[in-house]
Amino acid sequence: MKLSRPCRSLLLVFITTSSQAASLDTLQDPPHHASERPTDDATPVLSLDEAVRLSLVDQPILSGHEAVISANERQAIAAAQLPDPRLSGGLKELPVDTIEAFSVRRDNFTEFTVGLSQDLPRADKRRLKGERKQLDAETERAALNNDRRAIRRDASLAWLDVYEAEQGLTLAQKLTAEAALQVQSLEKDYGNGKASQADWSAAKVEAGLVQDKEHDWLHHAQRMRAGLARWIGDDAQRPLAITAPTAQCAAGTHGGSRSSSGD
Repeated sequence: MKLSRPCRSLLLVFITTSSQAASLDTLQDPPHHASERPTDDATPVLSLDEAVRLSLVDQPILSGHEAVISANERQAIAAAQLPDPRLSGGLKELPVDTIEAFSVRRDNFTEFTVGLSQDLPRADKRRLKGERKQLDAETERAALNNDRRAIRRDASLAWLDVYEAEQGLTLAQKLTAEAALQVQSLEKDYGNGKASQADWSAAKVEAGLVQDKEHDWLHHAQRMRAGLARWIGDDAQRPLAITAPTAQCAAGTHGGSRSSSGD
């Protein structure tokens, strides 16, 4: 059946309007990502101070330093004292290839030996050995403190990166919602003849750009969460504290450059 020209025009307008409405619904209700889902109210928030504290728990490099310090301190005590006496014993002239083999009674030349000995190094030498081990322990303790500060700094910076990314994501989500409302408003104005189609199309393009920016912030926030998980594990997935860190805490985290090692 062939439609008349007025009918074809009405059908074309209906199809165009339906397509534009579907696009508007997509802008207003973007797909939900894992990090955008509402968190459980019972989940405790993660503050900057707690993130720093968790970063120092079960750190292999810190445990290694502490073990070396303990060993050096024990060796320093032992080195400053007299060595333990040594007790020795043995057999001499034990037959192995005669009829008296392995007998300690039949051969008159078999002898038992028992000895007790002890080294007597000078007191100054013992004192210097103890001091050397104590200096080794102090050197290791300085390395422990340095690594502990580096871990605190890097964990703080990782928390701040997540905070910045999520604040940017929140702002981008608000802009996306406002852009969708702007498109809806211009759609009504266009229907009433108060706005041109060019303005409506420009608003839709701008809304699409804003939504792309929101996705960029979302991916950036996920990457920053992964960076924080390097220091505190699964606790990095907890929601962050709403309040921004104090200026004193933030200034303390920028005392040096990031550490590139797996501290």
